[in-house]
Amino acid sequence: MSKKYFSYWKSWNLYLCLCLGLGLYFVNVAAHAGIYFQHSVNVNNSTDNAEQGTYNIMRNFLFLGAGVGINQQFVIGQSVVIWNKTNKVGETDSKIAVTELGPRAIYFFDLGRTFAVSAAYHPYAKGTRTMAGGEQEKISGSAYFASINYQLKLSKQIYAGAALIYHVFTVSESTVGETKSDVNHTYTSYYPVLEFSFRFR
Repeated sequence: MSKKYFSYWKSWNLYLCLCLGLGLYFVNVAAHAGIYFQHSVNVNNSTDNAEQGTYNIMRNFLFLGAGVGINQQFVIGQSVVIWNKTNKVGETDSKIAVTELGPRAIYFFDLGRTFAVSAAYHPYAKGTRTMAGGEQEKISGSAYFASINYQLKLSKQIYAGAALIYHVFTVSESTVGETKSDVNHTYTSYYPVLEFSFRFR
């Protein structure tokens, strides 16, 4: 598969994801169905004075979806993940910042919609990184994640809880200056997040 064809395929998938998310939103608003908005966040900061090291990472998950079915136990929509990480040891540091975009589905096991599993695939994943001792790169690839979620009902429309996420980001192309290279680098993470959702019917 040529680079040109692969780039076209990724752009077309991005367009389809956006259309799917917006289409579901407006169709369900018109039908008075459930609208679901969720924000999840993970922050991890650590330091040590043995190697004079610091580690910082922040992940933000945004989701806008529409409920499907009588009980709204299945939700599908648009997922956006924005994350960045810095790792510094002494005078050497590495950085990465990525934005991911794609469809996500959530399934609630109970009628109260508190316990759920979800999965997302992000054909669009782009950002920048600087590896230790290297130059800044523009990177692109794809990502996916799966989660187990539990949220408590705080009011009629507001829920809060936590989730455990398995997240994989694969870099397929790196650009330094005008030079593009095909690569195969994978970032795999397990981590908890705090979640807040707003649900309208």
